[in-house]
Amino acid sequence: MEKATSQGRFGVAVKAAILRGPRLLLGSSNRHKVREWRAMLQHLAIELVDPVRLGLAVDAVEDGATAEENARIKALAYFAAAGIPTLSLDAALRINGLPPEQQPDVLVRRICRRGEHTTDAEMVSHYSDLLRRLDGRATGEWTFGIALAPAPGCILSARRVHRTQFVATPSPVLVPGAALQSLQVNPATGRYFSEMTPSEHADRLRERTRWIVDFVTRGLPGVPLGPGVLA
Repeated sequence: MEKATSQGRFGVAVKAAILRGPRLLLGSSNRHKVREWRAMLQHLAIELVDPVRLGLAVDAVEDGATAEENARIKALAYFAAAGIPTLSLDAALRINGLPPEQQPDVLVRRICRRGEHTTDAEMVSHYSDLLRRLDGRATGEWTFGIALAPAPGCILSARRVHRTQFVATPSPVLVPGAALQSLQVNPATGRYFSEMTPSEHADRLRERTRWIVDFVTRGLPGVPLGPGVLA
């Protein structure tokens, strides 16, 4: 079950200032995330660009208390660097059964050494150890924050909660940049996220894709949908 809330203005002033160019910057240095967002937004009639292509090295200080706040911070930082409409996402995680002091929250990748990013292998090891203390299996909740900086002085954002299933025994398949896919499974089939085919991933992300596409098209009303967009 998912729920969604949103904030931000979609008024006349935003619409008038919205499109400085026919491009949308995907504001992340995580290559896996950029590939995933490209797949989700592939049917938008706008050119999707990333920081590597633009030669950007943005060091956004993600010190927000929520995933939505951190998404806003990143979107504004990348927009300031590139000067084109920018989309950023962030995530926070809670694992049911863990005490408050062990909850990842917004420090999903920085939990092992507070303030530092960990490697994919360190992440898998750390969360696997935590899950073993919960009898090897636990449910969890991802809170996804999304933010769009469409024009100077404008920032739109929203959040969405998605429930998931974790297991302590990791899959042998590790997806670079998405380490926790090795510890998440489809509860109906037991199939690891990291072992899913592209079509299985598309099905898994279908509702989130609709949410992101709807958010972007509301924030950039001049961008039409191309053929093949999800109904």
